[in-house]
Amino acid sequence: MSTQYKLYKRIKKRFPIFRDEGGTPYSGIYIGGQQRPVRLHSSMFDGHLRNQYERQYRALPNRSQLEQCREQLCAHATRLTEATSVFQRVGQRGNAVYLDLGGDRPIWRISKHSIAAIQRSKCMMEYLPKQLPLPEPDLEHPSIDALWKILSLTDKRDQKLILAWLIKAMLRVTPCPILVFLGPPGSGKSTSQRFVKAVLDPSADNLRCPPTASDAIRIAAPAGFILAYHNISQLNRNQQDDCCMVCDGGVHGRRKLFTTGDEVYDPIMRPMILSGITPFVTAPDLLQRSLVFTLKERPAGTFSGTESIDRQFRDSHAQMLGWLLLTLKDVLTILPTLPTDDHTPRMADYFKVGLAMEQALHWKTGSFAKAFKRNQARYSKKVIKDLPLGAAILRLWNEGVLQHGTHTFKELNLLVRNLDPACSYSDKGLSQELKRITPGLKKAYGIEIKRLPRSSNGFPLKFLKKPRRQ
Repeated sequence: MSTQYKLYKRIKKRFPIFRDEGGTPYSGIYIGGQQRPVRLHSSMFDGHLRNQYERQYRALPNRSQLEQCREQLCAHATRLTEATSVFQRVGQRGNAVYLDLGGDRPIWRISKHSIAAIQRSKCMMEYLPKQLPLPEPDLEHPSIDALWKILSLTDKRDQKLILAWLIKAMLRVTPCPILVFLGPPGSGKSTSQRFVKAVLDPSADNLRCPPTASDAIRIAAPAGFILAYHNISQLNRNQQDDCCMVCDGGVHGRRKLFTTGDEVYDPIMRPMILSGITPFVTAPDLLQRSLVFTLKERPAGTFSGTESIDRQFRDSHAQMLGWLLLTLKDVLTILPTLPTDDHTPRMADYFKVGLAMEQALHWKTGSFAKAFKRNQARYSKKVIKDLPLGAAILRLWNEGVLQHGTHTFKELNLLVRNLDPACSYSDKGLSQELKRITPGLKKAYGIEIKRLPRSSNGFPLKFLKKPRRQ
């Protein structure tokens, strides 16, 4: 019996081997007294194999022995018919939410009945070395007030949206909107972004550099809980599509190994935070999934040093976390009792969390819905105005050209081209661009575009003005 086979039998006997829904193989190893899943193809598991080999044989293994053992363990994992869900930092199993404090600290379980630290969790939390530990939640003196002294948000309506986002981020099984901070230099964009992320997910990569490679966002998303990019100047169309996929939930397929043609699939639904000086969210479909906050430049003399802000955050972090867990407990109780509404806006799961918080925290009835719709419409207006076709349609509407009768694609194309010669589309291109901007026009300006049944001249378009729902 070879040494690598003996090592394989030892690992399989003492440590669980399993795979997730995407086919990625894991093993549970003890870290800080708790068994945590780590990927078989990781430096953490590589060190674990070396330690087990040294304990059994009192010798150092060579690379070939480790790789043969690892591949046999992977083969065992792929034969398993049952997949296990693996989460990072925050997980959800049934009606309970699990929060991994990191390091050797226990995992906390939050349900509508109780909040408690548990020694053995049924929810598998992947160990990531880059994660920094969270403090023990202070449930005796919960408070979120210190967060507003650090962030550059002074409008209480925006504060409600941020709080709802933090609660929704812990409910992992449904999409969470993307937070976007915009503002001039010195407005506290990166500071706001860093500390909103650090409330739930402090890590060594709190703020990533802007994505440059075409698949950078898809690759980074599965490697952590909250994904944050700062100092973004622009996002191309494909990158904005990737942001939509991270928000709604998708799967990134990639080759398993260079020696095989197999694929593994990484689920990439994650909470996401972006920041930049100039407006970089230009795709209407991404805009519908975003909460955009425009920060103002801070007056001279109001800046605090990084060390002072960090100390202030550390001193109040446990109280913030306690407040969030207690609020989450109330939200889990209220969510199932909320009535269904046919007029729920996009990002319905986030919107329902906000309505549940409205009841739990005794906010004024309807205040969250107003804050949410105001945020959506405010930035939509700017995006529509900045798009050539959007600006042309607004001008034609205001001049009364589109307010009466119907217009074919050819007629509309001619009207738009007369206003702006650079704004030239084919009939098909105009149709696709209209589909992109129609939701924004309706939401921000109340202009609805109806496509009527086909006639001898093509599909007539009718422009209508309808009052927006409050």
